[in-house]
Amino acid sequence: MYKRIWMKMNLLFFGGSVLLFIVFAGQVLAANMSLVSTSSSYQVGDTFNASINLNTESSSTDGVDVHFLHYDPSILEVQDSYTSTTGVQILAGTLLANTLTNSVDSTNGLIDFSQVSSGGASFNGTGTLATIAFKVLTAGTTTLTFDFTLASTTDCNIASQGTDILSSVNNLTIVTTSPPAPTPKTCQELGGTCKSSPCSTYSSCSSLSGTCSSGYCCSGSCTIVSSGGGGGGSFVPPSDTTPPNKVDNFSAQLNNTSVNLSWNNPSNSDFASIKIYRYSTSSSVNLSSNEISQLFAGCPSSCQNQTISEIYQGSAETFVEQNISSGNNFYYAIYARDNSANYSEGAYTQAVLSSSSSSSSNNDQQGGTTTGSLSGGEKLMRAIGDTKVYAISKGKRRWIKTAESFIHFGYDWGAIQEVSQEILSSYPEGKSIFYQSENFDQYPLLKAVGNPKVYLIIGGKKIWIPNIQAFQLLNLKWNNLHEVNQGKLNKYLRAKFLKAKGEPQVYYITQSGFKRHIISPKVFVSYPGNKWDDVLEVTPLTLDIYPNNVLVKKEGGEKVYWIENGKKHWIPSPEVFNKHHFNWQNIGLVNEAEINAYETSSPLS
Repeated sequence: MYKRIWMKMNLLFFGGSVLLFIVFAGQVLAANMSLVSTSSSYQVGDTFNASINLNTESSSTDGVDVHFLHYDPSILEVQDSYTSTTGVQILAGTLLANTLTNSVDSTNGLIDFSQVSSGGASFNGTGTLATIAFKVLTAGTTTLTFDFTLASTTDCNIASQGTDILSSVNNLTIVTTSPPAPTPKTCQELGGTCKSSPCSTYSSCSSLSGTCSSGYCCSGSCTIVSSGGGGGGSFVPPSDTTPPNKVDNFSAQLNNTSVNLSWNNPSNSDFASIKIYRYSTSSSVNLSSNEISQLFAGCPSSCQNQTISEIYQGSAETFVEQNISSGNNFYYAIYARDNSANYSEGAYTQAVLSSSSSSSSNNDQQGGTTTGSLSGGEKLMRAIGDTKVYAISKGKRRWIKTAESFIHFGYDWGAIQEVSQEILSSYPEGKSIFYQSENFDQYPLLKAVGNPKVYLIIGGKKIWIPNIQAFQLLNLKWNNLHEVNQGKLNKYLRAKFLKAKGEPQVYYITQSGFKRHIISPKVFVSYPGNKWDDVLEVTPLTLDIYPNNVLVKKEGGEKVYWIENGKKHWIPSPEVFNKHHFNWQNIGLVNEAEINAYETSSPLS
């Protein structure tokens, strides 16, 4: 841009007259322009300076043009040196008195800069023309290059009395890398405890990223619930064969054509759920399963050789059977089940209905009832910042395990009170409240020989059961699990997309066992191969077995985001990541359309 400098100098010094450019015979073109930095390697997030240096090789210069200096804007970002001036600019040096051009095209990665002298002054020697402040955005290798062709007057040049004396340039190559993985902290430093089994095999226990000399780093009370492991479905059938205690206070209260059943669940630490069966004296025998035959082997003579129907399965302490026809005697049997699928001894009661009178009897001790819906003195609470909702009943806090349970028992979302963890913990923990609308025994339960992953087959697709807690939440049975060869299992497609029945939201199920809400149809179709026909409709309980995928980053990108309520929060450093006890293995990869679909919110701190 030698011509550009002299046109500007012409205006400054010659009052608009025409200046002729002459290259004198024998003049040596020896000046050099170079880009210099203190290092050639930086990490993502670093800022560094690069200097544009001149060496006139004993000649005098009265004008310099940098037109252009190229850089890669996907790897480096120029930091503005004059924030009070419009646009992005680099820091001008003082070799020459007048800065005529100073601009940065951040989109295309172009720097345009020029200086000239005034009053007949000139510069001779070596010095810094300007300084550029860069910030590293991503990992990669980039070369910053000057536009330069020898003797050309339309690119970079150094002018001396009408002659371009620039004979060479030195470009700069920068290698940028991702920051090293943070030094792992010990489990004790993170406030955890090393356990011999995966954290997912314990109750009230979660994984931490701390290191252990052996075993697994866990936080929480970590109460043992059964043998086996989680983390990717690697668990084995438990060896516990001890049945839970018998259900207490099982009674039937009649109300026209319905029966209110109530009971007290056993206090065993591994209690999982109960089952209730009804049998009638008016029908012939129909024992259709070995399990029912085994359970009813100890029932009183009234239930022998009768039609038996399962009417309830869950962990509540009350159930209302509706639309019972009058004029019949009905008998009920209840059994407790533990986490290892052991059943207790049965408890029995009966109800006699007629068109004019009703009565009830119970061969166990009579007792009170605990219902799912709110009654006098009952409250709904959750700790601030937590999603778990508890019913406060009879001085105890009872976790309502699923949204399906909440809705089934008629609770009101608007009645939930937010309280401190201290207030919530002041109530001793009682039995959880749970309802399951679907019996998953009707679906095949498969695993491949030699592979620990367990799958439930629904709608011709295989749904991965990611850990033992999910297995128990669905009330699956170990004796229903069948081993098949890998080829047979591979015939079932992976259930990648799930939605709850009656709900519009579609979720992607990640390979590592998390669910991520697909926030728009546009995001869904942005992935090649996604088809709406692949969305499988399931019960809300099935979705509940997968935790939410709240950590994402763009494929090929470096920035990691925390997703909350459809907004993305940048996690600016490994220190912030670890401060929030995130797990690096839980980061999901998304495409550009999906990452851009999230509204940008404030970074985490």
